Amino acid sequence: MAYLAALIVVVLVTVTLIQGSTVPPTTKAHHHHHHNGTHPTHEPNESDSFNFFYDRSTHKMFVRNGHNCYVAALSDAESTAVHTDIGIKALELKMLAQLSTATLVDASSLNAHELKVCSGHANMYHTIP
Repeated sequence: MAYLAALIVVVLVTVTLIQGSTVPPTTKAHHHHHHNGTHPTHEPNESDSFNFFYDRSTHKMFVRNGHNCYVAALSDAESTAVHTDIGIKALELKMLAQLSTATLVDASSLNAHELKVCSGHANMYHTIP
């Protein structure tokens, strides 16, 4: 008789465990609602790009940014340095720093080759001293 009682208890416990694991819970997760009337502002993403080009035939460096093309004549030392990783990075940084001092020029002041290098969306041309 004790054996039968133990067997019934095991069966009842097993059925209870199986039923509990297959029946979804009846409670819902509580959602937090903020009622203070203000929402955080989301700062927009920003991006910009600059393309640098060294032209070996003219020994000039070009920077394209949107509709702007900047042209800078390089010294002999800069024309040599541009062929090294550190040299071209230094020239790129130098040119970026000089963009605010660039002079707006007419397209007619650039030759056909320079205009081709500036091609794309560029319609404003600048020289960097």
